[in-house]
Amino acid sequence: MESRRNFLKSIAAIGLESTLSGCVNYAHPEEKERIDPAAVELLRRYQTDYKNHLVENHAKGIQYLQPYEFVLPREILEAMVILHRTNHPEQVMGFYKKKSPNKSKKDKFEEKLDQLNLELNERIALQALFGFPQNILYKEEVFFRGIHPFVIRHERTHRYMHLFVSDAEHEILKQTYHKMEKDKTQLQSRIPDLNQLDGLIVHEGIILDNELISYKFKYAFTNYEEFYASLVEGLLLGIETTLKEYDPKAYSIFTKIREASQL
Repeated sequence: MESRRNFLKSIAAIGLESTLSGCVNYAHPEEKERIDPAAVELLRRYQTDYKNHLVENHAKGIQYLQPYEFVLPREILEAMVILHRTNHPEQVMGFYKKKSPNKSKKDKFEEKLDQLNLELNERIALQALFGFPQNILYKEEVFFRGIHPFVIRHERTHRYMHLFVSDAEHEILKQTYHKMEKDKTQLQSRIPDLNQLDGLIVHEGIILDNELISYKFKYAFTNYEEFYASLVEGLLLGIETTLKEYDPKAYSIFTKIREASQL
């Protein structure tokens, strides 16, 4: 497992731009798939043009995106998401795509593209993007609703944990999560009641309320990776402080992940 993780680190360090320029798409260390360099160039042009379009229409936060991050129209992102992990793509604002899809998923994606009115170059670009692993995809509305700081940090956490956190560190994080999960009811009491505070509570441009924080808390305990990704978002400050009390080693790993996932 460690050798595979080291391989993934090396590919991630190269970055999407330079990796694609070599026309190689690695799904696994032992697998190689050729990608047409012309398709890569079309993908670059497509994404540049689309980002410029969003900025012209007053989208915020596009400048924070890294070469491995892409922003897509709602219908395109949802078509990709539903083939990877969920039956509720409308709820997904962004996701980290770990692996290259198999042929069956690629064929199904092509069928979905058939249903959309796309130009040929756009279609080729999206097929190339769908085939490449270890990138993060965002729905365009993330950058119109002002929630990009939270979504970007969340998805970067998943990518960082997949590529750069060792197996031993994963085990520490997992054990600490399970300890905290057992004390979930007690931990929830540490979150302040926003109704008791005067005025609106605004954090990084969004208005906080008890309903939002309660949802974030519940979602954080979906699994251990979602727990740390939710903490990195920065909305569960009381729980972040408690993490250090449970296990300083886990907190040290968490702070490394958090720093790497910032805008």
